[in-house]
Amino acid sequence: MTIPAKLTKEEYFLIGGISLLYIILAISAAYTSPVFADEPFHLSAGYTKLKLQDYRMQTEAPPLINMLSASPLLFMSIQDYQESPYWINKNMINYSHEWLYKNNYSAQTMAFIGRLPTILLGLLLGIFIFMFVRNRYNTITASIIYFFYATHPMILTHSSIIYIDFGFLFFNFFTFITFLRFIETKKESYLYLFFVLFSLTFLTKFTSLHGFIFYPIIIALNYRQLIQWFKYRKLQIAKHIVAFIGIFYIMILFFYQFQGAFVPLRDAFISDPHISKTDNKYKAALSLLENNQGVNFLSQIPNPFPYYLVKGVGYWGFDTRVTQKTFELFNSLKNVLLKNTPSIILLLIMHLFLLVHSKRSTQRKMNYELNFLYYVIFYFLMFGLFGSFSYPRYLLMIYPFLILLIAKPIATIVQSKIRNDYKIGIIVILLIVHLLSILPYVPNFYKFNSIFKFLIGKAGIDLPEFLDSFGFS
Repeated sequence: MTIPAKLTKEEYFLIGGISLLYIILAISAAYTSPVFADEPFHLSAGYTKLKLQDYRMQTEAPPLINMLSASPLLFMSIQDYQESPYWINKNMINYSHEWLYKNNYSAQTMAFIGRLPTILLGLLLGIFIFMFVRNRYNTITASIIYFFYATHPMILTHSSIIYIDFGFLFFNFFTFITFLRFIETKKESYLYLFFVLFSLTFLTKFTSLHGFIFYPIIIALNYRQLIQWFKYRKLQIAKHIVAFIGIFYIMILFFYQFQGAFVPLRDAFISDPHISKTDNKYKAALSLLENNQGVNFLSQIPNPFPYYLVKGVGYWGFDTRVTQKTFELFNSLKNVLLKNTPSIILLLIMHLFLLVHSKRSTQRKMNYELNFLYYVIFYFLMFGLFGSFSYPRYLLMIYPFLILLIAKPIATIVQSKIRNDYKIGIIVILLIVHLLSILPYVPNFYKFNSIFKFLIGKAGIDLPEFLDSFGFS
Protein backbone atom coordinates (compact mmCIF):
# COMPACT_ATOMS: atom_id res chain seq x y z
CA MET A 1 0.00 0.00 0.00
CA THR A 2 1.40 3.37 -1.02
CA ILE A 3 1.02 6.07 1.61
CA PRO A 4 1.04 9.72 0.51
CA ALA A 5 3.97 11.72 1.85
CA LYS A 6 1.86 14.75 2.73
CA LEU A 7 -0.56 14.66 5.63
CA THR A 8 -4.23 15.12 4.91
CA LYS A 9 -6.40 17.60 6.77
CA GLU A 10 -7.91 14.72 8.79
CA GLU A 11 -4.44 13.52 9.79
CA TYR A 12 -3.48 16.99 10.97
CA PHE A 13 -6.59 17.01 13.17
CA LEU A 14 -5.68 13.57 14.55
CA ILE A 15 -2.10 14.59 15.36
CA GLY A 16 -3.27 17.89 16.82
CA GLY A 17 -5.96 16.30 18.98
CA ILE A 18 -3.75 13.55 20.43
CA SER A 19 -0.86 15.99 20.89
CA LEU A 20 -3.16 18.33 22.79
CA LEU A 21 -4.27 15.43 25.00
CA TYR A 22 -0.63 14.57 25.76
CA ILE A 23 0.22 18.21 26.54
CA ILE A 24 -2.77 18.56 28.90
CA LEU A 25 -1.92 15.36 30.77
CA ALA A 26 1.83 16.04 30.94
CA ILE A 27 1.46 19.67 32.03
CA SER A 28 -1.17 18.76 34.63
CA ALA A 29 1.25 16.14 36.02
CA ALA A 30 4.14 18.62 35.95
CA TYR A 31 2.07 21.35 37.61
CA THR A 32 0.66 19.22 40.43
CA SER A 33 3.57 16.88 41.21
CA PRO A 34 5.73 17.86 44.20
CA VAL A 35 9.45 18.46 43.75
CA PHE A 36 11.14 15.07 43.82
CA ALA A 37 14.45 14.44 45.55
CA ASP A 38 16.90 14.63 42.64
CA GLU A 39 15.16 17.45 40.78
CA PRO A 40 16.91 20.26 42.73
CA PHE A 41 20.30 18.67 41.89
CA HIS A 42 19.60 18.41 38.17
CA LEU A 43 17.98 21.81 37.79
CA SER A 44 20.51 23.82 39.83
CA ALA A 45 23.41 22.00 38.15
CA GLY A 46 22.00 22.76 34.70
CA TYR A 47 21.48 26.40 35.58
CA THR A 48 25.00 26.94 36.97
CA LYS A 49 26.54 25.14 33.99
CA LEU A 50 24.69 27.45 31.62
CA LYS A 51 24.87 30.71 33.58
CA LEU A 52 28.26 30.41 35.30
CA GLN A 53 29.96 27.87 33.01
CA ASP A 54 30.84 25.99 36.20
CA TYR A 55 30.55 22.19 36.25
CA ARG A 56 31.30 21.48 39.89
CA MET A 57 27.74 20.37 40.72
CA GLN A 58 26.24 17.05 39.62
CA THR A 59 29.35 15.72 37.88
CA GLU A 60 27.92 12.20 38.19
CA ALA A 61 25.79 12.81 35.10
CA PRO A 62 26.61 14.38 31.71
CA PRO A 63 25.41 17.97 31.25
CA LEU A 64 23.07 17.90 28.24
CA ILE A 65 19.69 17.21 29.86
CA ASN A 66 20.49 19.31 32.95
CA MET A 67 21.25 22.23 30.66
CA LEU A 68 18.15 21.61 28.56
CA SER A 69 15.89 21.57 31.62
CA ALA A 70 17.42 24.74 33.04
CA SER A 71 17.47 26.69 29.76
CA PRO A 72 14.04 28.44 30.28
CA LEU A 73 15.27 29.71 33.67
CA LEU A 74 17.85 31.89 31.93
CA PHE A 75 15.00 34.22 30.98
CA MET A 76 14.00 34.64 34.65
CA SER A 77 15.53 36.75 37.40
CA ILE A 78 17.13 33.99 39.44
CA GLN A 79 19.90 34.21 42.02
CA ASP A 80 22.88 31.91 41.58
CA TYR A 81 24.11 31.99 45.23
CA GLN A 82 27.81 32.01 44.31
CA GLU A 83 28.61 33.40 47.77
CA SER A 84 26.92 30.48 49.52
CA PRO A 85 29.31 28.26 51.52
CA TYR A 86 27.47 25.31 50.02
CA TRP A 87 28.51 26.46 46.53
CA ILE A 88 32.09 27.18 47.58
CA ASN A 89 32.45 23.79 49.29
CA LYS A 90 30.48 21.93 46.62
CA ASN A 91 27.81 20.71 49.00
CA MET A 92 25.42 19.68 46.24
CA ILE A 93 22.44 18.70 48.39
CA ASN A 94 22.37 21.82 50.54
CA TYR A 95 23.27 24.17 47.69
CA SER A 96 20.57 22.85 45.37
CA HIS A 97 17.91 23.15 48.05
CA GLU A 98 19.02 26.66 49.02
CA TRP A 99 19.02 27.65 45.35
CA LEU A 100 15.56 26.21 44.72
CA TYR A 101 13.70 27.02 47.92
CA LYS A 102 15.15 30.46 48.73
CA ASN A 103 15.15 32.03 45.27
CA ASN A 104 13.06 34.79 43.75
CA TYR A 105 10.36 32.34 42.64
CA SER A 106 8.68 29.49 44.44
CA ALA A 107 10.28 26.06 44.17
CA GLN A 108 7.14 24.70 42.50
CA THR A 109 7.23 27.45 39.85
CA MET A 110 10.91 26.89 39.05
CA ALA A 111 10.43 23.13 38.94
CA PHE A 112 7.40 23.47 36.65
CA ILE A 113 9.33 25.71 34.23
CA GLY A 114 12.24 23.25 34.32
CA ARG A 115 9.94 20.37 33.44
CA LEU A 116 8.64 21.97 30.23
CA PRO A 117 11.62 21.13 27.96
CA THR A 118 11.26 17.41 28.71
CA ILE A 119 7.55 17.62 27.95
CA LEU A 120 8.53 19.11 24.58
CA LEU A 121 10.87 16.15 23.95
CA GLY A 122 7.98 13.82 24.75
CA LEU A 123 5.74 15.62 22.28
CA LEU A 124 8.34 15.48 19.48
CA LEU A 125 8.89 11.76 20.09
CA GLY A 126 5.15 11.08 20.00
CA ILE A 127 4.68 12.91 16.70
CA PHE A 128 7.60 10.98 15.21
CA ILE A 129 6.06 7.69 16.37
CA PHE A 130 2.79 8.65 14.66
CA MET A 131 4.59 9.41 11.39
CA PHE A 132 6.73 6.29 11.59
CA VAL A 133 3.75 3.98 12.12
CA ARG A 134 1.68 5.82 9.50
CA ASN A 135 4.36 5.34 6.87
CA ARG A 136 4.78 1.65 7.72
CA TYR A 137 1.12 0.73 8.20
CA ASN A 138 -1.77 3.18 8.01
CA THR A 139 -3.25 6.28 9.63
CA ILE A 140 -5.70 4.37 11.86
CA THR A 141 -2.93 2.24 13.35
CA ALA A 142 -0.71 5.32 13.76
CA SER A 143 -3.48 7.19 15.61
CA ILE A 144 -4.09 4.31 18.01
CA ILE A 145 -0.37 3.90 18.69
CA TYR A 146 0.07 7.63 19.28
CA PHE A 147 -2.91 7.54 21.64
CA PHE A 148 -1.34 4.68 23.62
CA TYR A 149 1.93 6.62 23.76
CA ALA A 150 0.33 9.95 24.73
CA THR A 151 -1.59 8.37 27.60
CA HIS A 152 1.05 5.87 28.77
CA PRO A 153 1.77 6.44 32.49
CA MET A 154 5.51 5.73 32.16
CA ILE A 155 5.84 8.28 29.38
CA LEU A 156 3.76 10.88 31.21
CA THR A 157 5.52 10.31 34.53
CA HIS A 158 9.07 10.72 33.29
CA SER A 159 8.51 13.37 30.65
CA SER A 160 7.01 15.66 33.28
CA ILE A 161 9.83 15.64 35.86
CA ILE A 162 13.43 16.93 35.83
CA TYR A 163 15.39 13.71 35.48
CA ILE A 164 17.92 12.68 32.87
CA ASP A 165 16.17 9.40 32.10
CA PHE A 166 13.62 10.70 29.60
CA GLY A 167 16.31 12.66 27.78
CA PHE A 168 18.31 9.45 27.56
CA LEU A 169 15.23 7.66 26.22
CA PHE A 170 14.70 10.39 23.61
CA PHE A 171 18.22 10.47 22.19
CA ASN A 172 18.76 6.72 22.49
CA PHE A 173 15.52 6.15 20.56
CA PHE A 174 16.51 8.36 17.64
CA THR A 175 20.05 7.00 17.64
CA PHE A 176 18.74 3.47 17.16
CA ILE A 177 16.11 4.46 14.60
CA THR A 178 18.76 6.33 12.59
CA PHE A 179 21.09 3.34 12.65
CA LEU A 180 18.31 1.04 11.43
CA ARG A 181 17.55 3.56 8.70
CA PHE A 182 21.20 3.43 7.65
CA ILE A 183 21.08 -0.38 7.52
CA GLU A 184 18.00 -0.19 5.33
CA THR A 185 19.13 2.54 2.91
CA LYS A 186 22.98 2.33 3.17
CA LYS A 187 23.04 6.15 2.90
CA GLU A 188 26.08 7.64 4.58
CA SER A 189 24.08 10.70 5.66
CA TYR A 190 22.24 8.45 8.11
CA LEU A 191 25.54 7.02 9.31
CA TYR A 192 26.91 10.47 10.13
CA LEU A 193 23.64 11.47 11.77
CA PHE A 194 23.98 8.31 13.86
CA PHE A 195 27.46 9.46 14.97
CA VAL A 196 26.03 12.80 16.13
CA LEU A 197 23.04 11.24 17.93
CA PHE A 198 25.21 8.58 19.57
CA SER A 199 27.42 11.36 20.95
CA LEU A 200 24.40 13.30 22.21
CA THR A 201 23.06 10.16 23.88
CA PHE A 202 26.35 9.73 25.72
CA LEU A 203 26.02 13.33 26.92
CA THR A 204 22.66 12.50 28.52
CA LYS A 205 23.70 9.49 30.59
CA PHE A 206 26.97 7.61 31.10
CA THR A 207 25.23 4.24 30.92
CA SER A 208 24.84 4.87 27.19
CA LEU A 209 28.33 3.32 26.97
CA HIS A 210 26.33 0.11 26.58
CA GLY A 211 25.92 1.27 22.98
CA PHE A 212 29.48 0.16 22.26
CA ILE A 213 28.26 -3.38 22.96
CA PHE A 214 24.77 -3.05 21.52
CA TYR A 215 25.49 -1.71 18.04
CA PRO A 216 28.10 -4.35 17.10
CA ILE A 217 25.47 -6.94 18.07
CA ILE A 218 22.90 -5.18 15.85
CA ILE A 219 25.40 -5.17 12.97
CA ALA A 220 25.95 -8.90 13.45
CA LEU A 221 22.22 -9.62 13.59
CA ASN A 222 21.62 -7.56 10.41
CA TYR A 223 24.77 -8.64 8.61
CA ARG A 224 22.86 -9.98 5.60
CA GLN A 225 21.60 -6.45 5.02
CA LEU A 226 25.13 -5.05 5.14
CA ILE A 227 27.19 -7.65 3.23
CA GLN A 228 27.29 -5.66 0.02
CA TRP A 229 27.97 -2.39 1.83
CA PHE A 230 30.95 -3.87 3.66
CA LYS A 231 32.15 -5.50 0.46
CA TYR A 232 32.33 -2.24 -1.49
CA ARG A 233 33.23 0.09 1.41
CA LYS A 234 36.28 -1.69 2.85
CA LEU A 235 38.57 1.24 2.24
CA GLN A 236 36.09 3.71 3.70
CA ILE A 237 35.45 1.91 6.99
CA ALA A 238 38.63 3.38 8.52
CA LYS A 239 37.45 6.84 7.41
CA HIS A 240 34.08 6.32 9.09
CA ILE A 241 35.73 5.16 12.32
CA VAL A 242 37.95 8.26 12.37
CA ALA A 243 34.89 10.44 11.66
CA PHE A 244 32.97 8.84 14.52
CA ILE A 245 35.86 9.35 16.98
CA GLY A 246 36.23 12.95 15.83
CA ILE A 247 32.52 13.78 16.16
CA PHE A 248 32.28 12.02 19.53
CA TYR A 249 35.30 13.90 20.89
CA ILE A 250 34.28 17.31 19.54
CA MET A 251 30.76 16.98 20.99
CA ILE A 252 32.21 16.15 24.41
CA LEU A 253 34.60 19.11 24.31
CA PHE A 254 31.79 21.43 23.20
CA PHE A 255 29.26 20.50 25.90
CA TYR A 256 31.92 20.47 28.63
CA GLN A 257 33.32 23.76 27.27
CA PHE A 258 36.87 22.32 27.22
CA GLN A 259 37.06 22.58 31.03
CA GLY A 260 40.09 20.75 32.36
CA ALA A 261 41.03 19.31 28.98
CA PHE A 262 44.76 18.84 28.25
CA VAL A 263 45.60 18.93 31.97
CA PRO A 264 47.30 15.94 33.68
CA LEU A 265 44.53 14.02 35.39
CA ARG A 266 46.55 13.51 38.58
CA ASP A 267 47.12 17.26 39.00
CA ALA A 268 43.46 18.12 38.37
CA PHE A 269 42.27 15.37 40.68
CA ILE A 270 44.54 16.10 43.64
CA SER A 271 44.04 19.89 43.41
CA ASP A 272 40.25 19.65 43.00
CA PRO A 273 38.91 21.69 45.94
CA HIS A 274 35.47 20.13 45.62
CA ILE A 275 36.47 16.60 46.56
CA SER A 276 36.44 15.62 50.20
CA LYS A 277 39.77 14.00 51.04
CA THR A 278 37.94 11.67 53.42
CA ASP A 279 35.55 10.45 50.73
CA ASN A 280 35.84 6.70 50.10
CA LYS A 281 35.79 7.16 46.33
CA TYR A 282 38.61 9.71 46.59
CA LYS A 283 40.68 7.34 48.74
CA ALA A 284 40.10 4.45 46.34
CA ALA A 285 41.08 6.54 43.30
CA LEU A 286 44.16 7.94 45.05
CA SER A 287 45.22 4.44 46.07
CA LEU A 288 44.96 3.32 42.44
CA LEU A 289 47.12 6.25 41.31
CA GLU A 290 49.78 5.58 43.93
CA ASN A 291 49.93 1.79 43.77
CA ASN A 292 49.62 1.14 40.04
CA GLN A 293 52.69 2.34 38.12
CA GLY A 294 50.97 2.19 34.73
CA VAL A 295 47.97 4.21 35.87
CA ASN A 296 50.24 6.64 37.71
CA PHE A 297 52.31 7.20 34.56
CA LEU A 298 49.23 7.77 32.37
CA SER A 299 47.73 10.16 34.94
CA GLN A 300 50.73 12.49 34.55
CA ILE A 301 50.23 12.86 30.78
CA PRO A 302 47.98 15.78 29.73
CA ASN A 303 44.49 14.32 29.50
CA PRO A 304 42.67 15.12 26.22
CA PHE A 305 39.22 14.83 27.82
CA PRO A 306 37.56 17.45 30.04
CA TYR A 307 38.31 16.78 33.68
CA TYR A 308 34.66 16.82 34.78
CA LEU A 309 33.81 14.15 32.22
CA VAL A 310 36.55 11.86 33.57
CA LYS A 311 35.46 12.66 37.10
CA GLY A 312 31.84 11.83 36.31
CA VAL A 313 32.67 8.50 34.69
CA GLY A 314 35.08 7.75 37.52
CA TYR A 315 32.33 8.34 40.07
CA TRP A 316 30.61 5.18 38.92
CA GLY A 317 33.89 3.26 38.63
CA PHE A 318 34.67 3.99 42.28
CA ASP A 319 31.11 3.90 43.57
CA THR A 320 31.31 2.40 47.06
CA ARG A 321 27.59 2.24 47.79
CA VAL A 322 26.35 -1.21 48.70
CA THR A 323 23.90 -2.38 46.06
CA GLN A 324 22.27 -5.69 45.32
CA LYS A 325 24.16 -7.13 42.35
CA THR A 326 21.72 -9.89 41.54
CA PHE A 327 19.43 -10.17 38.57
CA GLU A 328 15.92 -11.27 39.44
CA LEU A 329 14.37 -12.08 36.10
CA PHE A 330 10.83 -12.60 37.29
CA ASN A 331 10.72 -9.46 39.47
CA SER A 332 12.11 -7.27 36.69
CA LEU A 333 9.72 -8.73 34.13
CA LYS A 334 6.82 -8.35 36.54
CA ASN A 335 7.79 -4.73 37.09
CA VAL A 336 7.78 -3.99 33.34
CA LEU A 337 4.39 -5.67 32.94
CA LEU A 338 2.90 -3.80 35.90
CA LYS A 339 3.95 -0.51 34.37
CA ASN A 340 1.96 -1.27 31.23
CA THR A 341 -1.79 -1.43 30.76
CA PRO A 342 -3.61 -4.73 30.09
CA SER A 343 -4.36 -3.66 26.49
CA ILE A 344 -0.68 -3.15 25.70
CA ILE A 345 0.30 -6.43 27.36
CA LEU A 346 -2.37 -8.30 25.39
CA LEU A 347 -1.19 -6.73 22.12
CA LEU A 348 2.44 -7.57 22.94
CA ILE A 349 1.45 -11.20 23.41
CA MET A 350 -0.35 -11.05 20.08
CA HIS A 351 2.79 -9.58 18.48
CA LEU A 352 4.89 -12.49 19.74
CA PHE A 353 2.27 -14.91 18.41
CA LEU A 354 2.41 -13.26 14.98
CA LEU A 355 6.21 -13.31 15.09
CA VAL A 356 6.32 -17.04 15.76
CA HIS A 357 3.73 -17.90 13.13
CA SER A 358 4.86 -15.52 10.39
CA LYS A 359 6.48 -16.96 7.29
CA ARG A 360 10.16 -16.26 6.96
CA SER A 361 10.94 -14.15 3.92
CA THR A 362 13.85 -15.14 1.70
CA GLN A 363 14.25 -11.50 0.65
CA ARG A 364 16.80 -9.29 2.34
CA LYS A 365 14.21 -6.90 3.67
CA MET A 366 14.71 -4.73 6.73
CA ASN A 367 12.68 -5.98 9.70
CA TYR A 368 12.19 -3.05 12.06
CA GLU A 369 9.94 -4.92 14.49
CA LEU A 370 12.48 -7.70 15.01
CA ASN A 371 15.17 -5.12 15.72
CA PHE A 372 12.87 -3.38 18.20
CA LEU A 373 12.57 -6.73 19.95
CA TYR A 374 16.37 -7.06 19.98
CA TYR A 375 16.55 -3.62 21.61
CA VAL A 376 14.01 -4.49 24.31
CA ILE A 377 15.69 -7.79 25.14
CA PHE A 378 19.21 -6.34 25.19
CA TYR A 379 18.47 -3.42 27.50
CA PHE A 380 16.19 -5.46 29.72
CA LEU A 381 18.99 -7.98 30.29
CA MET A 382 21.82 -5.43 30.39
CA PHE A 383 20.28 -3.22 33.04
CA GLY A 384 19.41 -6.26 35.10
CA LEU A 385 22.75 -8.02 34.89
CA PHE A 386 24.78 -4.95 35.87
CA GLY A 387 22.93 -4.18 39.06
CA SER A 388 19.62 -3.97 40.82
CA PHE A 389 17.77 -2.08 38.11
CA SER A 390 14.21 -3.19 38.76
CA TYR A 391 13.20 0.45 39.33
CA PRO A 392 10.94 1.62 36.50
CA ARG A 393 13.06 4.58 35.41
CA TYR A 394 16.09 2.40 34.68
CA LEU A 395 14.09 0.45 32.11
CA LEU A 396 12.28 3.51 30.77
CA MET A 397 14.05 3.45 27.38
CA ILE A 398 12.34 0.22 26.32
CA TYR A 399 8.77 1.53 26.63
CA PRO A 400 8.52 3.44 23.30
CA PHE A 401 9.65 0.27 21.54
CA LEU A 402 7.13 -1.83 23.46
CA ILE A 403 4.48 0.60 22.20
CA LEU A 404 5.85 0.39 18.64
CA LEU A 405 5.77 -3.42 18.78
CA ILE A 406 2.00 -3.40 19.24
CA ALA A 407 1.56 -1.57 15.92
CA LYS A 408 1.80 -4.85 14.03
CA PRO A 409 -1.12 -6.61 15.80
CA ILE A 410 -3.23 -3.44 15.57
CA ALA A 411 -2.50 -3.15 11.85
CA THR A 412 -3.34 -6.84 11.48
CA ILE A 413 -6.73 -6.20 13.05
CA VAL A 414 -7.33 -3.07 10.95
CA GLN A 415 -6.36 -4.80 7.69
CA SER A 416 -8.08 -8.10 8.43
CA LYS A 417 -11.08 -9.34 6.46
CA ILE A 418 -13.42 -9.46 9.44
CA ARG A 419 -16.46 -7.18 9.50
CA ASN A 420 -15.78 -3.52 10.18
CA ASP A 421 -18.11 -3.39 13.16
CA TYR A 422 -16.14 -6.26 14.75
CA LYS A 423 -12.88 -4.42 14.11
CA ILE A 424 -14.26 -1.26 15.68
CA GLY A 425 -15.56 -3.26 18.64
CA ILE A 426 -12.18 -4.90 19.31
CA ILE A 427 -10.30 -1.59 19.10
CA VAL A 428 -12.84 0.22 21.28
CA ILE A 429 -12.59 -2.50 23.96
CA LEU A 430 -8.77 -2.23 23.95
CA LEU A 431 -8.93 1.55 24.31
CA ILE A 432 -11.55 1.39 27.09
CA VAL A 433 -9.48 -1.13 29.08
CA HIS A 434 -6.43 1.10 28.62
CA LEU A 435 -8.30 4.20 29.81
CA LEU A 436 -9.85 2.40 32.79
CA SER A 437 -6.32 1.40 33.84
CA ILE A 438 -4.93 4.93 33.88
CA LEU A 439 -7.86 7.21 34.79
CA PRO A 440 -7.62 6.59 38.57
CA TYR A 441 -4.05 7.93 38.56
CA VAL A 442 -4.52 11.19 36.63
CA PRO A 443 -2.49 13.36 37.13
CA ASN A 444 -0.27 11.43 39.59
CA PHE A 445 0.99 8.93 37.05
CA TYR A 446 4.01 7.94 39.12
CA LYS A 447 1.61 5.98 41.36
CA PHE A 448 0.45 3.87 38.43
CA ASN A 449 0.15 0.10 38.85
CA SER A 450 -1.68 -1.97 36.29
CA ILE A 451 -4.71 -3.98 37.37
CA PHE A 452 -2.58 -7.02 36.58
CA LYS A 453 -0.94 -6.53 39.99
CA PHE A 454 -3.94 -8.39 41.44
CA LEU A 455 -3.00 -11.40 39.35
CA ILE A 456 0.78 -11.56 39.69
CA GLY A 457 1.51 -9.90 43.02
CA LYS A 458 2.59 -6.56 44.49
CA ALA A 459 3.83 -3.95 42.04
CA GLY A 460 7.52 -3.17 41.73
CA ILE A 461 8.99 -0.20 43.54
CA ASP A 462 7.80 3.12 42.09
CA LEU A 463 9.47 6.53 41.94
CA PRO A 464 8.57 7.87 45.42
CA GLU A 465 9.57 4.55 47.02
CA PHE A 466 12.82 4.63 45.05
CA LEU A 467 13.57 8.10 46.41
CA ASP A 468 12.62 7.10 49.95
CA SER A 469 15.01 4.15 49.73
CA PHE A 470 17.84 6.68 49.44
CA GLY A 471 16.61 8.65 52.45
CA PHE A 472 14.79 11.41 50.56
CA SER A 473 11.25 12.57 51.03
